[in-house]
Amino acid sequence: MEKTSVKAVYQQILNRLQSAVGAEEASPQAYWLLEGLFGKKRMDVIMDAPLQLVPEAKEQLEDVLRRLEKGEPIQYVLGEAPFYGRSFKVNRAVLIPRPETEELVQLICGQYGSKQDLKLLDIGTGSGCIATTLALELPGPKVYAIDVSADALLLAEENARRLGAEAEFIECNILEDYPTTLPSLDIIVSNPPYVMRKEASLMKANVLDWEPAVALFVEDEDPLLFYRCIACLARKQLKKGGRLYFEINESCGKEVVEMLEKQGFSDIAIHQDLQGKPRMVEARWRE
Repeated sequence: MEKTSVKAVYQQILNRLQSAVGAEEASPQAYWLLEGLFGKKRMDVIMDAPLQLVPEAKEQLEDVLRRLEKGEPIQYVLGEAPFYGRSFKVNRAVLIPRPETEELVQLICGQYGSKQDLKLLDIGTGSGCIATTLALELPGPKVYAIDVSADALLLAEENARRLGAEAEFIECNILEDYPTTLPSLDIIVSNPPYVMRKEASLMKANVLDWEPAVALFVEDEDPLLFYRCIACLARKQLKKGGRLYFEINESCGKEVVEMLEKQGFSDIAIHQDLQGKPRMVEARWRE
């Protein structure tokens, strides 16, 4: 057993990560690793608290650092990612939850936070972060979630169960099929694939090389493919006055709005994210 200190291990991690992820990301990731692997927090570093490393812990740390140096996202390395104040399990079958998607959830909660007995559907649920969070944040909703990936659904179900959320998860490819047993819905929400193939060169390697392409990309020739398909489904499944919510590619806001107008939706609005980018669209199905 090696006697050391939390500060010394933090510095060791920091030195290894700076060349791999850059100086800006190295420090927060070092703190994240300390907490994830050893249960130590920033104050333990400041206080230079003692730390005893057994050989197994040293091997685990070395394995984690090697994976990070190869570019693997820290969320996959640790197997978890924060979202809306909770920790969701993640693996390479699902996208890593992102802050912009938290803003989409907040938009819905802000509009429906006091309404009882809502029925809602999350299309392309991935880790289940949207479906599970809405199930926990809204008062007693009936939540359904679909995804094309069986592996993603297994993880989404695990996240919902672990966090105490009730939701029904369904395997489905919405481009080919749609569950016929769902009730009329108050809300449909989706963060579908929206990155065009031509934009791949602009993406960071830790996204491009590790996260599932099926959840990221849409072909350049038809960037609205999923939006259009989901809007068609929403016309049949939403109650009158029900709402449709999308996370969108910042370059496609105008086109998404025009498509929704042609489909018969009203009260269409684009919302900016905290970076000032057009990131969310909401629309109401006609009364």
